[in-house]
Amino acid sequence: MNLGAKAVRGLFRSVVCLSVAIWVSAVPTAFAVTTLEDLVGVQHDHGQDVGHIVQGDKDFYNFTYSFAGTPRDPGAGLIGVEGIGTQPLGPDYYGLEFMLDYGLNAGVADFLLGYDVSVTNPNYVITDIHLGFKASTEGTGLASVTESVFDANGDSLGQATVVHDGGVYSGDQDLLFAPQTFVRVKKDIILFPRADGFAGVYTVQQRVSQKCLDCPTVPEPASLLLLGSGLTGMAFFNLKRRVFGKKG
Repeated sequence: MNLGAKAVRGLFRSVVCLSVAIWVSAVPTAFAVTTLEDLVGVQHDHGQDVGHIVQGDKDFYNFTYSFAGTPRDPGAGLIGVEGIGTQPLGPDYYGLEFMLDYGLNAGVADFLLGYDVSVTNPNYVITDIHLGFKASTEGTGLASVTESVFDANGDSLGQATVVHDGGVYSGDQDLLFAPQTFVRVKKDIILFPRADGFAGVYTVQQRVSQKCLDCPTVPEPASLLLLGSGLTGMAFFNLKRRVFGKKG
């Protein structure tokens, strides 16, 4: 009897635990999304891992936000921010994606974003910034992103612009410059539906090159093939000479 009672109690506990686990797994889980508001005005401390986003060797921090236009300022909390990996540009590009999902049928909206980018390893310098976005326009609508990049002294390194105008997309833009260990980025996002159109922007991507100045060069496959063929030919020639030399 005691053994049977224990078995029943054990089975009951197992059923209860399984039911709780199923119920918990069925409840939707809310995941925190980092917004620009979470980063603006936060003191950057790399050691404490606050006030920044790190991707690869690149550290993004000192975020700023302002808005100008006829609609009410939607606030930095509207803009989600996350780090993005290296694809599709290749193994040496890291960056950020800003998620706005914001559109206008009237008026003008002008988002001004800024942030610093620095390297955590001085061998991995920045030589290229890649700008792209996803937008939608109808009628006479216009959506554009203009990006200005500055060095540590505040001198301009150049500017890139992408435009979506009446269904015509200008394509992504690359901005090349001399190797830097620090850059300041200022991004101007403009939505202008004009008289009878619509303009919206969904995401803005920023990828930063990661070029190693002091890394050993890896030979390309074609070079390795030529080298291997040459070594094989030399080995065969030496073997042939030894064999025929002995016979002579």
